[in-house]
Amino acid sequence: MSLRGKDLISCQDWTRPEIDAVIEAAMLLKRQRQMGIDQTDILKGKTLYSIFYNSSTRTRASFLAAMDQLGGGAHVFNPDAMQISVGEQI
Repeated sequence: MSLRGKDLISCQDWTRPEIDAVIEAAMLLKRQRQMGIDQTDILKGKTLYSIFYNSSTRTRASFLAAMDQLGGGAHVFNPDAMQISVGEQI
């Protein structure tokens, strides 16, 4: 099953097998990290953009740490820093 190009906006938009595949992949990555397997190139050249409508320090910090550990970059936006209030589309 390929999840390439699929955005996760809501779990309700995904099928149960897709959600299960993501959880299995996460568990594999966690086991590999515990075993000391280098993972810093998995997301090399990839960028995560997160938009938080409700402030969540733990969620934001978790996503930033994960992207860093897997070699990717991350940007976090909140509505106050964007032009959503004046009609800008996401």
